[in-house]
Amino acid sequence: MTSTETSLASDSAQADPGLGEGGSCARGAGSPGSGRAAWRLEILEELVEIGMGAARQLRDQMGQEAEARIEARQLGSPAPAEAAGFDYGMAFERVSRALRRTLALHDKFETELNARNERTAAEAAAQQATAAKTASPVEDRDRSQRRHKVIRAVERAIDDEADELEGSDLWDEMQERLDDYERFEDFDNDPVGKIVMHICRDLKLTPDLSLWDDEPWALEEAELKPPGSPFAPKPRRSAKKSGTAGAPGRNGHDPP
Repeated sequence: MTSTETSLASDSAQADPGLGEGGSCARGAGSPGSGRAAWRLEILEELVEIGMGAARQLRDQMGQEAEARIEARQLGSPAPAEAAGFDYGMAFERVSRALRRTLALHDKFETELNARNERTAAEAAAQQATAAKTASPVEDRDRSQRRHKVIRAVERAIDDEADELEGSDLWDEMQERLDDYERFEDFDNDPVGKIVMHICRDLKLTPDLSLWDDEPWALEEAELKPPGSPFAPKPRRSAKKSGTAGAPGRNGHDPP
């Protein structure tokens, strides 16, 4: 090892007592691998700063001596004697080589650390995806059953109001509306009747609630009258504003 490299290694060992002979890291023992890798990067970055300081000092000294020789030549004075046995070119080459090696090692450690972090992130994402798939089969079953109830209810409304050709188009549109509702609305918490009426309005359908008299979800909502359900009581519009007391629907309920 050159004198400059020995000096750089000595400075780095003083910067942190955990760096001993052979580059062993006593302080990093037992710590997470990523933490030790980040610590090694900090050491290398400090070594680069030390090397750059040495390079700048050599540059300044070479510039000062060059200026002194030029000035002596202009004045006709003897040129100043160079430091005995000191070769600035050789010293600068050694410092540059040490810097290049340090930067290469830093790049190697940084690449390894980034790869490790990417693997960790990918493993965590895979675990979350697996957990999401297997977390609650009961919830998945409930969503599937709810979707089936909505589809069957809206199909009845389509069959009741549309002809065969128009019904085919409405069925495709119903599927799109239902997909959107699952993504953007409170699909798991809203009453089934609310979802059904929401989609029917989008399809320009005005179904009669009697279409679902034999559906368990409709019977339950008619009894419990949850907020948002078409079976829940609705506020009457005043006769002064509307001109009427509000006309009931075909089955006696207010129109949705």
